[in-house]
Amino acid sequence: MSKMMKEFNDVIYKIHVEMLGGESKKFQTVFIENMAILKSYGGLTPAEKFMAKTPRGAEMVYWAKKKVNQEMYSTSMRKGIEQLLGAKVIHLFSDINIAGDLAILVFVFDKNIV
Repeated sequence: MSKMMKEFNDVIYKIHVEMLGGESKKFQTVFIENMAILKSYGGLTPAEKFMAKTPRGAEMVYWAKKKVNQEMYSTSMRKGIEQLLGAKVIHLFSDINIAGDLAILVFVFDKNIV
């Protein structure tokens, strides 16, 4: 892992600690041209895992987590990412696999970051 990817993951971890109360996560990041693709494992809380045992609960957790990810990275937290990489986030795409406890975030920047 490059130093920049480690620093990026550290910024993401800090955001999660500040916004979600210190959930333990494993992050993997890949930089491609003007994108950072982040895989995040282990982001569901015990309560969310309990809720996700039913189809309706899993759907509620899915949409709530998706909304939280979008909101978290559209606020001032985005500045840390932009400052580190020297590029502005112009798009953020996210999806979550509830059963696998895996989230994917794709940050698209206004210029190449590699």
